[in-house]
Amino acid sequence: MRNSAQSYLKYINIINIFETLYLFYSTGLDTLEYIDSTYKNFIIMYVNQYLLYGTTLKYLSVGEFFMNSLTIFINSIREIMTSTTMVMYAIFGMFIFSEILVFSTFIWGYFHLRLSNPILLAELNVEAYLQISDVLNTGSILVSIILHRVQESANFETDFFMEQLLLIGFIFLSLQNDEYSLILSYVNNYWMTLYFFILTGLHSLHVCAGGIFVLIQSYFYEGDGSQRDEEFNAGVYWHFVEMIWIALTMLLFLA
Repeated sequence: MRNSAQSYLKYINIINIFETLYLFYSTGLDTLEYIDSTYKNFIIMYVNQYLLYGTTLKYLSVGEFFMNSLTIFINSIREIMTSTTMVMYAIFGMFIFSEILVFSTFIWGYFHLRLSNPILLAELNVEAYLQISDVLNTGSILVSIILHRVQESANFETDFFMEQLLLIGFIFLSLQNDEYSLILSYVNNYWMTLYFFILTGLHSLHVCAGGIFVLIQSYFYEGDGSQRDEEFNAGVYWHFVEMIWIALTMLLFLA
């Protein structure tokens, strides 16, 4: 029934376009403003009815939220590439804020469906995910130790703890890989499973980005005071990743 209605509306819109063209050729250039408004209305109706924006994304109010987050993220990257170090702190803060908006987009979609489906199909094994949380907590402890060693210009110890932090990241990703080995079997079975893979997968990508960030910081670290502790932005990013995982743990496993 819905497909028939959409086909009928599409047919009506095509007829309106031909009527507009006929009016243009019969009356001359005085109808340009009318044609412009007609085409604008047609484009708006077409987007709302036939594109991805007009289906699930629009229903969950995720489409607008995601586009705003993506715009902020792109602008942050552009400013990082063209700015001096004096404004890097503000830019990095905006970058973290844009990442929070990206996660908030999918969290909002999960909340929308979770509140409308209060009964879950099965209980989850919470203990396994709490162990994963302990892995990230250990990484945050290492970040704090690294910051103290950077302040003391302890070159060898800083490199050692950075390597341990990378190892923690690999352990976390290996634990997540056990879940994603079954993604092809369960991703389309239930809406909660889909959002689970989206949120945890997005978080895993940020863990990978955090590991790359640590490698870059360790490459530029010299241990002679040239890199101050306030320039160790990888620590801020790692704490952000841990904060997101804590939110996901409460949302997906404890709620």
